Amino acid sequence: MPENFNQWINRLLDDNVLSIGELYNKFLGDIRNPSVHFIGRFENLVEDLITGLRLAGEEFDERDVRNTPPANTSKPGLKAIAKYDLRTLARLIQTHRHVFDVFGYSKDIRSYEQLLW
Repeated sequence: MPENFNQWINRLLDDNVLSIGELYNKFLGDIRNPSVHFIGRFENLVEDLITGLRLAGEEFDERDVRNTPPANTSKPGLKAIAKYDLRTLARLIQTHRHVFDVFGYSKDIRSYEQLLW
């Protein structure tokens, strides 16, 4: 029987495959004291790209950035099936609470209602 989304996430957590903190440590240094001072967020991609380019001192046309259509977007309907049950989302947040802290994401499960069944 194929796994559903929550079974898959729980299996990855059980197998420690979702060790995001270790991945961040490898590329950013210790996540408790990151050497990176700006992280763009998917939820605010265009604005954060513009901010990042400005912080880096790059010359660019902001209109071009804003008018570029999205590419490599999720398939239609994917968001409808990639929803967490309450237990799985709570487990994910607890397991990676330090990553949520470092990058300023809420650990309050009510902040993620749109991700729940």
